Amino acid sequence: MATPEPDRPAPPPPPPAPPHRGWGAGRVLLLIVGIVAALIALGLLAGGGAVLWVDQTQRDDDGYLTTPSERFQTTSFALATEGLDITNTEGPDFATDPDHYGRIKIEATSLNGRPLFVGVGREGAVNGYLRGVAHDKVVDIDFDPFRVDYRGSLGGPPGSDPGSQDFWEARSDGSPDETLRWDVESGNWSVVVMNADASRGVDVDVAVGAKLGFLIWVAVGLLIAGAVIAVGSAFLIYLAVRTPRAPRTA
Repeated sequence: MATPEPDRPAPPPPPPAPPHRGWGAGRVLLLIVGIVAALIALGLLAGGGAVLWVDQTQRDDDGYLTTPSERFQTTSFALATEGLDITNTEGPDFATDPDHYGRIKIEATSLNGRPLFVGVGREGAVNGYLRGVAHDKVVDIDFDPFRVDYRGSLGGPPGSDPGSQDFWEARSDGSPDETLRWDVESGNWSVVVMNADASRGVDVDVAVGAKLGFLIWVAVGLLIAGAVIAVGSAFLIYLAVRTPRAPRTA
């Protein structure tokens, strides 16, 4: 007589399938915020890299970032700029020291061979000196292509040559090639280019340079901010696209 086979235990049920996690409003919002943050981080990193490249590679032998030399001319007695309003530089030494805050260099070359005068003075004092003098003010400059807009003032010759005035904050004169260097200060300033003898007809090539010690810190700040935002954006995108863990089985 055959021995009956013992009952076999039933196989365990399959583990439940992980719950489907749809793209709800929360996940979509996380993904959008993460993508926007990634774009902002990319812009900051690109800007920081560009500033760092300019600061480290585009300086001349004196350490200035300098524009190309361009021609300025007038048939009157003087060329002057509109007021350059420099905000108050009161603050910590790292920001207000000229080595960090900035220096300006103006290189002027006479195209008619006459000795030049280049000066920087308070706008009020410059306007007083040029009152009643035929001169042109530079009101706008386009660089691509280069174009200068002037506003002319009618009048006669100046009463004295510019070198005899004592209100200039910085000046350079006496030869057809002049270079003026000025430590930037707060105030409202005007730059003047004339013939040294105050004669009519100023025709010069001018290049302007700036020495800005804080550019390196601007670059570093942009790079750090970009890196921090990039890490945050990567975390947000991960939270949005990750799949949930399957529940543990007994």
